[in-house]
Amino acid sequence: FAQAEVRQESNTHSTGLGLTFCKIAIDAHREEIGVNSEEYSEVEFWFTLPYEKDESLMNIISQPVSSKKELKESGLLNELLTLKTFEILKIEQKVNELVNAESISSDIAKSILELAYSGDNNLYQQFIKKNTNS
Repeated sequence: FAQAEVRQESNTHSTGLGLTFCKIAIDAHREEIGVNSEEYSEVEFWFTLPYEKDESLMNIISQPVSSKKELKESGLLNELLTLKTFEILKIEQKVNELVNAESISSDIAKSILELAYSGDNNLYQQFIKKNTNS
């Protein structure tokens, strides 16, 4: 993979190496990347990635939080419900605010962050909802 040609007339400032970086990342996972194309037709790039449900995340969801009261009493937790796992910096900020205000324990903060880092938005939301609802 390499840049095929440099276009001088283009207003785009790009190295044209995006697919090279994709290939490096995919190779690091020992997976595949490829292209389907026909002359005078659309080009389709594809890749595979490993996916394995982490059992430790399921354990976080299934076990009751030691102090549900901690979670229910914090208004910031409702803000966490509005965030998606790709907004990890905002989630980290809110969780740090909760810990600093002693609204949640470091164990609960760790669980919330672990679920957010997993990228599984459903598990992340499920945990917060489960522990903020009566």
